Amino acid sequence: MSTTSPIHADLIKRKNPYAVARHTSPYPADILAGLWLISLGIYFIFVGRRFSRTLATISGYALVGGLVLFIEYNAQAPRIPETALQVGYVVSGIAIGAIGGVAGFYFNEFGHLITGVLGGFALGTWVLAFRDRGLIQSETGRIVFLIVCMACSALCVCHFDVPGTVAFASIFGAYALMIGIDCFARTGYVSSATSFFLFPGSSFRVTSETFAMQGGVVAAVVVGCVVQTILLRRQTRKAMHMDEQMLKRKLRIRP
Repeated sequence: MSTTSPIHADLIKRKNPYAVARHTSPYPADILAGLWLISLGIYFIFVGRRFSRTLATISGYALVGGLVLFIEYNAQAPRIPETALQVGYVVSGIAIGAIGGVAGFYFNEFGHLITGVLGGFALGTWVLAFRDRGLIQSETGRIVFLIVCMACSALCVCHFDVPGTVAFASIFGAYALMIGIDCFARTGYVSSATSFFLFPGSSFRVTSETFAMQGGVVAAVVVGCVVQTILLRRQTRKAMHMDEQMLKRKLRIRP
């Protein structure tokens, strides 16, 4: 049962449209967003850089979908009773994100830069979530910090290529997975993303539950880096083996 009355929940939502009333049942929009984020997280963690073009496509898709939600919620943030509007926002974000997916598909390198940007945002919000209202108390400072994180992570992907992409794909995937889980678990961890980026420091509170989610992010990042590295090594060995076989065949055919 919910321990938060509908009136109190609505007051929370009016003060900050992105705030999550803890220990309430998930709304339809939360379920859609949660499933979407969990799916993204699983792909970024367990597949990631193995399929380069697919990663670029999904990165572009995730970025544009997130930007659409950002614009919609800032234009007219729905209150808790407005379930249809919330669902419409999430569905439109998921649908319009396809535009970014197409761009990522045709511009592979640009798609990898987006992977770095997403990973930088996830890393920045993860760092900020170690303190109530953010590790950096200044609202301007928090936004600048997130922008710097995104820029630096994009540069890392450019410079280190495969290792950088693996690392930041894992970071974003781990963070998206935990945020998606929290859409159902309702610990308040989802506010670590929405509050710092949209309404800086207005609702996030550090608790033992959010610390557990922070630890879950670290564990998922480690798993993602290990899994992707193993898969990439196997892929490289397989490619080398196929090249050797082709070379042997050519030598046999040669008179």
